[in-house]
Amino acid sequence: GAQESDVLLHAGFEGTVAAKTAKGALSPKSISGEVHFEEGVRGKALVAGEAGALLHYAAKGNVEANRGTVEMWVKPVDWTPAEEGSHIFFMSSSKDGWVQLYKFFPPNSGLLMLAGKGGRPNADYWYASGASNSILKKGEWVHLVGTWDSGRIVLYANGERVGALQGNVAPAALGETFVVGDDSWGKP
Repeated sequence: GAQESDVLLHAGFEGTVAAKTAKGALSPKSISGEVHFEEGVRGKALVAGEAGALLHYAAKGNVEANRGTVEMWVKPVDWTPAEEGSHIFFMSSSKDGWVQLYKFFPPNSGLLMLAGKGGRPNADYWYASGASNSILKKGEWVHLVGTWDSGRIVLYANGERVGALQGNVAPAALGETFVVGDDSWGKP
């Protein structure tokens, strides 16, 4: 577990999209969709995706390219892991690198933590994967943690390591913002 002083941004979504603590900006730079909250694991939860909000926070001070950890609770409400399309829960990207935590679309369905340096599409990236059909279940909460640094990328679900990869995985740079929510793409 990270020490409180190591946390760059903590957004609890307890009735607000403003972060509880942040080394950068507390509030999102932009919001797509309608912001509303429902009961979560502990207190309130942000409703995201087609039925809710997609938040774009400033990356400066709040996320680092060379190392980081993204931790969140996710509950598929209006989709299943086997459906066509992907669901991105966290993403920051630029031409020089990216970090993503998402559910990939079939036939290669999987829960992925992806980090890359940019450059050649589909060549300069690394990922840790877990089988989304056994991890994500419609209507059930799952605790996800994805972590990366210069030597590895690791994905955890409900406290169990579900994927890991050793290698030079840290992005050279990330985007000006990072997205939190459920940004679905690739649906027929």
